[in-house]
Amino acid sequence: MNGKQYIASTDEGPELGGSASGMCNQRTYARFIDISDETRPRVVSTFAPDVNRIDCQLNIETNTTGGMVHYLNFDDRYNATLVVYAASNQGIRFVDITDPAHPREIAYYLKERHVAANAAPANLFPNLATGSTAVTGTDFTRPDPRHDPESCFWYTGWNQGGLVSIEPTDPKYNACMRRKVSGGGCRAAS
Repeated sequence: MNGKQYIASTDEGPELGGSASGMCNQRTYARFIDISDETRPRVVSTFAPDVNRIDCQLNIETNTTGGMVHYLNFDDRYNATLVVYAASNQGIRFVDITDPAHPREIAYYLKERHVAANAAPANLFPNLATGSTAVTGTDFTRPDPRHDPESCFWYTGWNQGGLVSIEPTDPKYNACMRRKVSGGGCRAAS
């Protein structure tokens, strides 16, 4: 980008602890590293999802669990405008990286809690016996998000909730919405 090569990283760590109080200790975020000079890599920015910017005391009072960005993918590996993070307890985070020094979260998708059929919500997470999400939790995203440039969908899996397809609706970030189409047709006489 801009004549430079970058690495987009995640920084998964144990600080989160899966709780509102754990979010107060959260220090593991995504980083954008300029590797134009491979002997002197330089961090140009850090991306902290908007949900991690909430006041720590408010998180504890409202039992808000944050998360950490852990898996990632790009809309185009060699000409990226978006990096998409699967974030535990935070869903899918869409980040505009056209300016790597100032990454900007433009959208997110947080899947609803999953409650298995005929099962009460889980008290522990993950509850492998029922497949339900914890009462105070959110469903975890697991694999790195995949982008299909032909359909412009993003795909990812969820711990309890299965496969999800996501389509950005802003033409700036969805090439399918910028395609010109032509066609014709006729109505058959009845």
